[in-house]
Amino acid sequence: MERLSLLDQVFHKIGGKGIPALNMQGGMIINPANCEFKIDAQVLVDHLASRMSKLDIMRKKLVQDPLKLGDVKLIDDPEFDVYKHISVVTLPKPGNYEQLSHAIGEFSAKSLDADLPPWEFCVFDGIEDGSYAVFQKLSHATMDGMTAMKVIQSIFDLEPTAPETFEPVTFKTKPAPTKLALLGEAYNETVNRSLVYMPRAMIQISRMAAGASKDALKKRFDALVNSQVEEAESIKVDTAPKHECKAPRTSLNRAISMDKRLIAFANYDLKLLKALSKKLDCTLNELCLLMISDSLNTYFKGVNEEIDGNFVIGVPMNTRDETTPDRGNKLSVSLINTYSANENLLERLAGIKEQTQAAKQVRSGKGKTKIVGNFDNIIATISPIVLDGLVMLLDKVKPWSKLPMIGNTGLSNVPGPRSEVYFSGMPVKCSIPMVPIAPNFGVNFGVTSIGNVFSFGIHGCGQLINESDMHLFVDGLNKAYLDLKFILKNPTKSPSSRRTKKVDALISSSYS
Repeated sequence: MERLSLLDQVFHKIGGKGIPALNMQGGMIINPANCEFKIDAQVLVDHLASRMSKLDIMRKKLVQDPLKLGDVKLIDDPEFDVYKHISVVTLPKPGNYEQLSHAIGEFSAKSLDADLPPWEFCVFDGIEDGSYAVFQKLSHATMDGMTAMKVIQSIFDLEPTAPETFEPVTFKTKPAPTKLALLGEAYNETVNRSLVYMPRAMIQISRMAAGASKDALKKRFDALVNSQVEEAESIKVDTAPKHECKAPRTSLNRAISMDKRLIAFANYDLKLLKALSKKLDCTLNELCLLMISDSLNTYFKGVNEEIDGNFVIGVPMNTRDETTPDRGNKLSVSLINTYSANENLLERLAGIKEQTQAAKQVRSGKGKTKIVGNFDNIIATISPIVLDGLVMLLDKVKPWSKLPMIGNTGLSNVPGPRSEVYFSGMPVKCSIPMVPIAPNFGVNFGVTSIGNVFSFGIHGCGQLINESDMHLFVDGLNKAYLDLKFILKNPTKSPSSRRTKKVDALISSSYS
C-alpha cells in the first residue's frame, strides 16, 4: 500500500463531495487518410488497451478504511479490466467540429468511477472529415502533470507503427487489504499523528514564531534607523514599483456546475510563434499570457460585460525535486497581472515580462520573498477526518462568491513531444489540453505542442458560459496573434487598420 500525500488526498476528496474533481484531461485529433493500416474505432480501443494495461499506475485504485480515520491508499486492483476504462462515442451527422467540442465537453463533465483505477479514455468517431479524436481523463490524485505526460507519451510512436492488439497478461499483484488491515493502518497513523508528529509540529511552530518575532523587531529597528538617517541627511529612498495584482470579479468567477463543460481550441504554427517571441524579446509563455489577455477582452466585449480592472492569470509551476516521489504533486502558483485594460499590446507585454521575471527570481531563491522552514511535520498532523470535515463544510456553505479574488483564470503549459509522433500508425494532427476548472475559475487555458503545431485548449463551465459564445475566446487569441504580426511588420501603423478578413480566415482554420 502506498499512502497519498495530503495534497493528493485533497485532489481525490474534492471530487466526491459536490465539488468538481481536478482531473487532468486532454486529447488529440488523428486522420487515417494516408495511413497504411486499417483503422476503425475498435482498432483504436484495442491499441489503447494494449498500451495502458502495461503501465503499473493504470492498474492501481484508491481505498480508505471504513471509518475514514487513516490516509487514502493506492493499491493494486485485483479485478482490473482495461476495457472498463475505454469507451467509444459516435457523433451525430454531420459530425462537425462544433459537435465534437460539445461531445468532448460531455465527456469532461462525466465523473470517474470511484471503485476503479481513476482514469478513462474515449474515442470519438463519425467526424465529417474522417478524423478520429481520442481524449483522456486522469485523476490528479494519483499522478502529477509530468507523470501524466509519461502516460500519454506511452501511446505514441516516433514512426508509423501498426496498431497493437490487446493480449491479456497476468500481472503479479498484491492481495487487496482487508477492512481490518486498513483499520489497523489507520490506528497506527493516528498514534503517530498524536505522539510523533504533533510534538514535532509544536516545536517547529514555536521556533517559527520566535524567528518571526526577531525578524519583526529587526525590521522595526531598521525602519527607525533609516527614518532618522533620511531625516538628518535628506536622503530620498527610491522603492521598486509594485504591481497591482487585484483581480476584478467577473461573471466567470463564481461557483461552477458539476456537470456542464464546454471546450474550444485553436492551433498555430509553433515556428512562427517562436519567431514572434524572439523578435518581441519574450518567452513563449509570456506571449501566451498576452494572447489570453486579448482572449478574455474579446469574450467580455462580445457578451457586453464591462470589466473594471486588469485580468490576473495564475500560472502553476511544478516544484517537485529529486526528493519527491514520482507520482506526488508539489506545486506553486505565480499570479501575473496582464494589464488587459491597456490597449497597447507592446506596453502590456512589457508589464507581463517584468512580472514573470520577478516570479522566476523568487522561485530560484534570488528574489526578495523567502520560504522559511519545512512544513512536513505540521502537514503530517492533519487527520483525514479534519480534511473530510473541511470538504463537507465547503460543499455545504459554498463560499466561492465571498472568497477574495486571487485570479480570473489560469494558464498551464503542458510539455509535448518536439517531433512528429504517431498513434496507431497515424500522424497526430494536434494535441488539445484541457485544464480543469474550479470554483471562481469558470474558464481555464492550457497550451501544448506536438511537432510544429502549438495548441491552445479552452475549458469552460457550461453554466457560466453560453456554448454559442465559446468562439469568442478563440477570436481573441487570433486577434492578438494577427495584431502582433502586424505590429512587427508595420511599427508605425495601428493594428486596427489590418483587414478583418484575415481574422475570419484564421478563426475558421482553428477548428480544421
